[in-house]
Amino acid sequence: MTIDHWTFGRRGQGYISLYSAGKTEWVSYTELRAPKGSTTPVCICEVGSVGERGSFQEFTSNISFADVLVQGGGTKVIYKSPRQEEIQFGWDAPSLIVDGEARDLGPHPRYENPFSSIEWGANAAAIHYHGNSLELDFTTGTRVEQKLLIEET
Repeated sequence: MTIDHWTFGRRGQGYISLYSAGKTEWVSYTELRAPKGSTTPVCICEVGSVGERGSFQEFTSNISFADVLVQGGGTKVIYKSPRQEEIQFGWDAPSLIVDGEARDLGPHPRYENPFSSIEWGANAAAIHYHGNSLELDFTTGTRVEQKLLIEET
């Protein structure tokens, strides 16, 4: 379901809302995308559940009426979340302010989990799982997969 710049979804008792400052389009049943060349790359995601937010209709209504201010082509965003308070994000320091308090954005690892550890700003990623691997090089746009073949006896 879409209301203005917001796209909403639910599964079971969980809800999601996705805001895009630019136009979005459904590429497939499962993929929502901003077209190439989008001039204002601002996205906001807020989630909730029946227990936290009431009915899906209440969730969509509250989120769709929330104030979103996008300035400078997306270099500063102010979002008045119905749940969180005011959230400000921008490219200038401090880059994230929640309810008037600056929050630390890092640098933290881009990914840190049992399958990969990739530092922020890295141009390559290696993911390993049970002898299988996937290596991505973001500079050259290449990917190398290695699958462990197990022969059945």
